[in-house]
Amino acid sequence: MPRVLDQDGQAEFAMGDRGAVEKFSYDSEQYRVYAAGKAGILNVIDISAPSTPRVLHRQKLPGEAIAIDLCGAHLAVTLTGQSYVDSGKVLVFRKYIDGQTSMEPVQDMPVGTRPDSVKFTKDCRRLVVGNEAPAGEDLSGNFVDPEGSVMVIDFGSEDIGSVIDPDVRTADFRKFDALGEFYQSFGVRWLLKDLTVSSSTQTIPSIFTNSSFYQTLEPESITLNEDESKAYICLQTNNAIAVLDMATATFDNLYPLGTKYWGVSSLDASDDDGVDLLSSSFSSERLKEAISKDKELGCLRFSSVDGLDPTEPSKLYRLHTFGGRGVSIFRADDMSLVWDSGDDLERMEAKFYPEIFNSRYNDRGDERPTDQFDDRSCKRGTEPQSLTVGRLGNSTILFVAAQKTGSVFIYSLDAGEGITPTFQSVYWGGRADLTWEEAYQARQVGDTDVEDMSFVPGDKSPNGKPLLLVGGTSSGTVSIYEVMESAATTTGTTDLYLSLTTILCLLVIRG
Repeated sequence: MPRVLDQDGQAEFAMGDRGAVEKFSYDSEQYRVYAAGKAGILNVIDISAPSTPRVLHRQKLPGEAIAIDLCGAHLAVTLTGQSYVDSGKVLVFRKYIDGQTSMEPVQDMPVGTRPDSVKFTKDCRRLVVGNEAPAGEDLSGNFVDPEGSVMVIDFGSEDIGSVIDPDVRTADFRKFDALGEFYQSFGVRWLLKDLTVSSSTQTIPSIFTNSSFYQTLEPESITLNEDESKAYICLQTNNAIAVLDMATATFDNLYPLGTKYWGVSSLDASDDDGVDLLSSSFSSERLKEAISKDKELGCLRFSSVDGLDPTEPSKLYRLHTFGGRGVSIFRADDMSLVWDSGDDLERMEAKFYPEIFNSRYNDRGDERPTDQFDDRSCKRGTEPQSLTVGRLGNSTILFVAAQKTGSVFIYSLDAGEGITPTFQSVYWGGRADLTWEEAYQARQVGDTDVEDMSFVPGDKSPNGKPLLLVGGTSSGTVSIYEVMESAATTTGTTDLYLSLTTILCLLVIRG
């Protein structure tokens, strides 16, 4: 989709993280996609003919859009504040009507800082907003650590525009503050706690060293359970899940997600060795040797605050690196780990797309995807960022997207098998033989920096076939894939795979 509107309203296109699309929402009644991003433009896309989508309407928004959800006749969009730490807002629009020149909000409500997620309940009467509230600078250059929270906005009616005074309840994290040390001991991240100097030996602003535990909790994505009695809030930066009681708008509990043991899996820990998945079940002497070599573990980043020897705090007795490089399933009632994909994602990308293994887009259109091959191995590897779930027949299907490469991994979970997903296939929609700019112009760029995905079942699809919608922030794209079945594929061992239908490049506002 186009990424810039110039002063004359003409669209321009280009690769790069210019904010064309951050999140999107699908309207199954009219076969339309509403997409928006930090560039501050709302796009209404007609996908009634999936191979030839078209933009019906686009308009500027009064801020950077970071979350979007549609329910019934209304669309909710959250916007950031003027600075990184200012309060944002949520706008609610009626759905686009053909021929409209402008969509005007029927609700304009203040929310917290950086409202990174928004979710309607199924009756379209309540809206859940997650205010991430990361620390940062205000417009005067002062460091501020705003308070994260989750808001439940009850309109009490599907006719949202007619509601004068919606009921707004805000759940904060203060009840957990006295237990900060306890939660930290079990793996919840207390961000920047006890830091006094930065890597450049400059003094850390006091706001970082004085922040209470509750201030550092940063809610991001939201999922509701089936009866919508609970909301599960992912605190990605804190490595935790908070459970919200929807009836009282208060938090029940805070669950750490723990750490991942690599003794039974392998990972690529070097950006200088090609595809080389090392087992971490080393002897101590073998580990010491590997750490000293860049081609093995030498460039892998380790935490300096985790795994400290309790008797000698200046020494590490257990090494903690960053990123789980996979996908996990937890029980909803107690957050116990049920299944983890181990090293599947790195192994399968290495097997089927070795030329773009652990690579990334470097914001240079004259480079090829292969030029950044293996670049992410020292950091977080495949770095899965987006997940969606759907149903095909009697099977539950998991789609997992790697953030940097945009590779999409497919798992199936058949009824009666227990919780053991089966890997099906992996798909990457780009062209390794073209530069990024060439691939972009040819609409063969794939999706880079995947922030959102949505599965569309056949009975809600414009062509009667199951589809996967994928949004790429750096590529500025919304792509439509058909989910297909085959007795044999080239990118997996069983029978589910993706086929690209089309890539639509999105619009960004300039200036």
